[in-house]
Amino acid sequence: MNRRAFGYCLALSVVLILACGSKLQVQGNLEASDRLGLDDPIVLVTLSGLRPDVVGAFGAEGSWTPHLDAFALDADWVGTAVVASSAPVVSLASLMTGVSPWLHQVLSHKPTNPRRGIPLLAQEMGRVGYRTIAHVPPEYGLERFGLLSGFDSVEEISPGGKTAATLQKLGEAEFLWLHLREANVAYQRRDAYLPRLASRSGDLPEQMTARRLLPYADPELPMSAAERAKAWALFCHEVAWADQQVGEIMTAVRASSVWGRSWVVITATQGVEFGEHGQVLYGENLGRETLEVPLMIKMPDSQKDSWVAREVRRVSQQRLWATLIGAVGGRVLPIHAPSLSRAVDPPIVSELYLRNGVNKFSLLEGDLQLIRTVRFASEEPGFYFAQMAESGARPPLSEPPGHIFDRLEQAFLRSRPYSGPVGTLPPPLRLERWTEQGDTITVEDPGRAAEMATRLHQLWRRFVDRERTPREESALSEAHP
Repeated sequence: MNRRAFGYCLALSVVLILACGSKLQVQGNLEASDRLGLDDPIVLVTLSGLRPDVVGAFGAEGSWTPHLDAFALDADWVGTAVVASSAPVVSLASLMTGVSPWLHQVLSHKPTNPRRGIPLLAQEMGRVGYRTIAHVPPEYGLERFGLLSGFDSVEEISPGGKTAATLQKLGEAEFLWLHLREANVAYQRRDAYLPRLASRSGDLPEQMTARRLLPYADPELPMSAAERAKAWALFCHEVAWADQQVGEIMTAVRASSVWGRSWVVITATQGVEFGEHGQVLYGENLGRETLEVPLMIKMPDSQKDSWVAREVRRVSQQRLWATLIGAVGGRVLPIHAPSLSRAVDPPIVSELYLRNGVNKFSLLEGDLQLIRTVRFASEEPGFYFAQMAESGARPPLSEPPGHIFDRLEQAFLRSRPYSGPVGTLPPPLRLERWTEQGDTITVEDPGRAAEMATRLHQLWRRFVDRERTPREESALSEAHP
């Protein structure tokens, strides 16, 4: 390791030890870019709740996504990404930091900033001289999670308005993040797409809100086939609407003077489930439907020959951070998932915290997925009713929903997140295979499950000196501001 790299690694490790809670074991060489000094523009487009099986470029039937399909023809890499969590804001925090949820500590929908000392994508882009711009839906409240830190300018997303004008003026050394609100609940019936989607308006409600769908988040209340068909059809309407917004974005980018020099990345923060794993929407489990999302990357003309991971078709989404930062000469550390420019195909870990008394952990190796469920508290019978109440419904609850969530949070804060409370039985393991048809099947192989469980533990603990409770993590951070 050269002296400069060692000094930076040592400095960052001290920051993370003293200011961030867990002692992150930072060591090894910096991942240096051999293309330092380039100022190619970068456009990152993210959607919420998009699955590969509704995109034509990934084999979906129908005409739902003509603009995404057209971009796939321009892209240099088209495949799927596995997100760090099925909880949208947790996944987004991993995309913006390049590290796992437990390292960045944005663990739930409760507003929490990422650990101090771990730079966000915009912060590192700004450090190397990029102008950073975000166009996002204001109602998402991303500033409450610190995810807009480092942006020079933050505007409301408007694909056909100001956003398009900004893209048309795209210049060198500019990073634009565009987050679309479409393809998310509530799902609207959009009659303009009925002919394209072979839907009949008489069969579909005008909309399906979270209030209508959330009851099916309870595994004890499965969604009927008829209800699922309606939800799926309206979801496809939302996807078609989102695709139209993507088309406006792509038209504007292509009209700029730097299209050939630009990085353009399109992906999603999480997928969405319609009963495939016994629940609906996202953030309830770590099933394939909520973890696997499209990923399409167009590279600058000057860098197309440098791509070495072309044959890999499913990657960890966290690797985008190092890919983009490395391309502009930024600093990439061992705590970051490796760049897609590296010829490696590491296993993929996903995490989900603070559900109904459980945390979940997933390890994906090839097409085999291990899911570990850690119980930190007894199941709350009113948990799913409490979620419904937060959406505006009036389910039969004997106490305010906040009381239920507070009990779960207090139990979570005092429990080890991965191992669970001391003295409890080993967490159950579930093994599934991701098929080429896009679904999953259960695999009965206790030996393989045990081997993968060992690797999952090693990967989760890779940069953590010892497992602490969330309360201990918070106390350490507060003690070293």
